Amino acid sequence: VMTFVRTVSKDAKQTVSFDSQGGSAVDPVTATYNEAITSPTPTKTGYTFLGWYKDASCTQAWNFATDKITESTTLYAKWGIGKFTVTFNSKGGSKVATITGNYDSIIAKPANPTKKGFVFAGWYKDAGLKTAWNFATDKVTANTTLYAKWDVAKATGLKATKASTTSIKVNWTGVSGVSGYEIVRATKSDFSDQTTKTTTTGTFTATGLVKGKTYYFKVRAFTLDGKVKVYGSYTTVIKFKL
Repeated sequence: VMTFVRTVSKDAKQTVSFDSQGGSAVDPVTATYNEAITSPTPTKTGYTFLGWYKDASCTQAWNFATDKITESTTLYAKWGIGKFTVTFNSKGGSKVATITGNYDSIIAKPANPTKKGFVFAGWYKDAGLKTAWNFATDKVTANTTLYAKWDVAKATGLKATKASTTSIKVNWTGVSGVSGYEIVRATKSDFSDQTTKTTTTGTFTATGLVKGKTYYFKVRAFTLDGKVKVYGSYTTVIKFKL
C-alpha cells in the first residue's frame, strides 16, 4: 500500500480576501504559508469597525497576533452602529441634557426649556433659526447641536373703557416675566399717526384726548435679551369712541 503525503512549500502563496460587508472596499492580500498578516481598516458611514471574522455571521474573530494563513481565506468585517450626541443650546433658557442617538435614527423630544419673559418656540438646526428640527422625521447622522427659538409671549384680552371726557383706560391680560408693554394709540385704523407709550403693568390710561373722536389701540409685550429689547406680537386692534 502506497501512502501519499501532501506537503506545502514554505514559499507557497495564499490569498486573503476581505469582505467588508457594506463598508469600503479592501484589496486582497497575498501571504506566505503559515504567515500572520496585518489588519486593514475599512470604513462605513455611520458605523464603527469592530474587527475581522472568519465567518460572515461574525461569531469567530480572527486574531491577527496569533492566527496564521494556511490556505486561501476570506475574512468578514463586523460593524457596530455609530452613536452620536445631540446637544441642545437653549440660548439663555434652562439647561437641556445631551441625548445619545444611533446613526440614522430619530430621537425623543426633550421637555421644553424655560426662559423668563419668553415662550419656547421649538428646536432649530441652525443658530439663525431658519430650519426647524422635526422630531418625527429628522434622523441623527452626526454629532449635532440644536438651537432653541424663543418668542416673547403675546398679550391678550385688550379692552378699553372711558376714564374721563378726555381719557381712555386700556387693560389687558399680563404676561409673566416680561419687562414691560408697548401701547400704540392712533386716530387712524392704519396707525399712520400713531403715538407709542410704555408701561410695566397690564393697564394704561391715555390722556389729553378729544371728546367725540375715535381712537385705535394695540399692545405688545417686550423683554430684554441682554441689552436688546425683544417684542412679542400685537394684540388684536380695538377701537373706542370717546
